[in-house]
Amino acid sequence: EVPRVPSNPSEFELCPFHALRRVCLPSAEMENRVLLEVRNDSDKTFVLDGEWLRNGEWKSDRNKPIEAGSLSMLEFQSQGVKGVAGIVWFVDNEEHEVYLSMALANPRLQDASFSCFAGAPPQDLKGELDAAATLVPDAEVVALSGTCAWVSPMVGNLTVIKLTIFQDLPSFKPARAMLGNQATGTAEDADAAAPKAEPTAEPQLSDCTEIVAPQSNSLVETPDDEAAKEALGQFMNQTRPKDAWDGLFRGLKTTGTSIVAGVGSVVASTAAGYQQGGMGAVKGFGTGLVGGAAIAVTGTACGVAQIGRGIANTPEAMRGRKDQRVWDAELGQWVDIDLCKLEEQIDDEGSDTEGDGSSKPSSDVAETEYYDLMKVKPSASAAEIKKAYYKEARLCHPDKNPGDAEAKVKFQQLADAYQVLSDPELRKKYDRDGKAGVQEGNVKMDPSVFFSLLFGSERFEPWLGELHLAMQTDQFAKAMEKGSLDEQTAEETMQVGDDVSQVLKKRQLHREVHCAVHLREFMNDFVYRRDAAGFENKVRVEAVELAKCQFGPELLSAIGEMYQLRAEIYLADEMVGRFSLTKQVAAFKHSGLTIKHKFNLVQNATGSLFQVKKVHDAAKAASKSDKIEQPTSPKSEEAGDGQPKPKAEGQAEAAQDSSGPATGPATGSAESSEGQPSEDKTEEEKAKAEEEQRQAVEAVLDAALPVFLQTAWAAVVTDIDGTLKEVGRKLLKDKSVPWQIRIRRAQALQIIGQIYFQESQRALAAGETTKTMTSEVAKATLQEALMGSVREKKR
Repeated sequence: EVPRVPSNPSEFELCPFHALRRVCLPSAEMENRVLLEVRNDSDKTFVLDGEWLRNGEWKSDRNKPIEAGSLSMLEFQSQGVKGVAGIVWFVDNEEHEVYLSMALANPRLQDASFSCFAGAPPQDLKGELDAAATLVPDAEVVALSGTCAWVSPMVGNLTVIKLTIFQDLPSFKPARAMLGNQATGTAEDADAAAPKAEPTAEPQLSDCTEIVAPQSNSLVETPDDEAAKEALGQFMNQTRPKDAWDGLFRGLKTTGTSIVAGVGSVVASTAAGYQQGGMGAVKGFGTGLVGGAAIAVTGTACGVAQIGRGIANTPEAMRGRKDQRVWDAELGQWVDIDLCKLEEQIDDEGSDTEGDGSSKPSSDVAETEYYDLMKVKPSASAAEIKKAYYKEARLCHPDKNPGDAEAKVKFQQLADAYQVLSDPELRKKYDRDGKAGVQEGNVKMDPSVFFSLLFGSERFEPWLGELHLAMQTDQFAKAMEKGSLDEQTAEETMQVGDDVSQVLKKRQLHREVHCAVHLREFMNDFVYRRDAAGFENKVRVEAVELAKCQFGPELLSAIGEMYQLRAEIYLADEMVGRFSLTKQVAAFKHSGLTIKHKFNLVQNATGSLFQVKKVHDAAKAASKSDKIEQPTSPKSEEAGDGQPKPKAEGQAEAAQDSSGPATGPATGSAESSEGQPSEDKTEEEKAKAEEEQRQAVEAVLDAALPVFLQTAWAAVVTDIDGTLKEVGRKLLKDKSVPWQIRIRRAQALQIIGQIYFQESQRALAAGETTKTMTSEVAKATLQEALMGSVREKKR
């Protein structure tokens, strides 16, 4: 039987318990210690799940479990001036759904504090360390949840806390988004969902129902005034700097832009005045100087105001970062992230890449050939069809089946079927009339499928979502379908640009949320089930499969590096310190990686411009040569000086071999030794020359294809950096789960990043890379992606 903890200091020397044998009477030279006697009356055995000791260290065995129905001892000590301070949390060793979380502090110069939570973890255990109640000797405290209680018989350099864990502890269930397709779910699903907040009471109407009428109509705001106020407020929010550094950057940018604009105004006015002659240049210079000075002064004032706003917003920024909030540039404020609410929002808005979604799939169709190719039912949703297409297309992709004619034919058939079933209107016609209802029309390319097949990202779609290049191309194509931009006014063109920008922002948000949700579900084995070995094996198997895709090793490397750095930054911020050297080193590595990728993009884009110039020069030379070599009639050749003009190299040689000067139409009427007129020979030579010119242009274009592909790849990598940064924020700063769960998510993300990067390097070392391409390989890659993404625009 474990003896009780003595309540009298004189009893410590006689206490037989092994953890207390070395305890002496408190003294000024004694180390700072916290001793926890944990009486576990529940049927759960708890094991250590995580810890963060701001000061001090363990003195007892941290790996020793807190057995059910027993008494356990936890001991912490510190030799430092700040004493013991930290948080520890345990989880039951069976279902991993019951938590035991504790925040304790025993500083030398301040009062000791303690707080405990049994059952569900608190929302912010780390914040509870500073908010924990002060320990009062012999004062019993019961937790608000009613699941545990504690009393401290001794407070001082040695603080003793007796903790009792009650029976019937509640389990923790992670929050789940209530999506539209879960409206008819089971009761068990509803219980597993996050508890809904109680509706707020209806506001009580005042007894005073009379409203004082305004005495002047000038006090009444018109709709135009309200719109102006709203626009001004939106502008102020969007231009609000988040902190001093952001304000400094914005201020210098505004000031620099205004100075450049002012100088430009002076130069333009002077040039305009000079054209008028006389004293016009002097007058223009004076006018420009006044206007430029006004622009520069106004811009400088705005820049100084931005710097001041940034300094004023710095305290709020520090609080926002401490509370794990993120900066919303649209709202101009720090906001909390709730991934479940974002998921519900995205579900309510629906997909914006699959039409309006108004066409409901039907099981009654004229024929099922296209559905059979996809191996889906006629009632399948658009998302199911897309997933099935990617799955079947990977199996019969020409890269995986070289020389297999049947696989190539099936790949094309799948592309044709997908182009019909992915279009709501065409699917309606196909379901009603079969193939006869869809006729051949104009060729149309699906940008999403094209870039997915080009970079092998259809397999990476859950991890990366739809590439930004694909979204941009798709939105541009839709804008072109609505009407030619040449026929629109400048105002209409700007409105179209704004609309496209808003749609792209919305689609990018959808992409980030989908990727974050996929990551959240993928790491459940580690986060909730505590199956670290099984999780690592699952990640490695996934990495090996992803490395087999086109550009797979490179994509894996980009994902692995970014996820590893995002996890390191978060863990360093939360577990080491926001201003610690570890955090600064991780942030520096992240910034260096993104700058490197952006520089690579600029470098490749510059190379692409040179290649475009080469292609343009080759085409221009070919066009000029065609004009020179155009056949002319004998009359036109004799015009002017009466001398014939050679039309081809063979004719020139024939003229040089003649015994006398070629005059008149002799050359045009000469015949070859075989009795054929030289005009026919000229036509043959012209066709040969045109073929040579075409081949020369194609050679230049083929040589440029690898550079174009490298540039597109560099843009993809830059896109991945920005997207995964936001995905990591939404996953790791998700306030729908407690702080302890976010820590485990960061640890899981770090494992994913490490394994992905390891497997990518292994694949690259084995030569499984497609990043360095020859002209032939680049051409074949583009053709296959185009073949899989081009569809006939049916009528």
